[in-house]
Amino acid sequence: MKFSKQREIILNEVMNSHLHPTADSIYTSLKKDNPGLSLGTVYRNLSQLTENGYISKLSIPNQSDRYDKNIIRHDHLVCKQCGRLSDIVL
Repeated sequence: MKFSKQREIILNEVMNSHLHPTADSIYTSLKKDNPGLSLGTVYRNLSQLTENGYISKLSIPNQSDRYDKNIIRHDHLVCKQCGRLSDIVL
């Protein structure tokens, strides 16, 4: 898989996050310094990065999909009040 500048900054955003960001939060964070970036580009690149095993996608009912830098099999705890995700390592 080739790495364009946009794909690289999107991957770096996920890898440097201590949270499990959504596509929207990634877009909002990167848009300031990358005015040519579109939300569609973020979604397409997240899909490609997921399919190629660089990151994992978390689908949680009634929430936006989240992305995780930790690709090793693990579980997550979801706070019922704020919706925050935390890794559970067994």
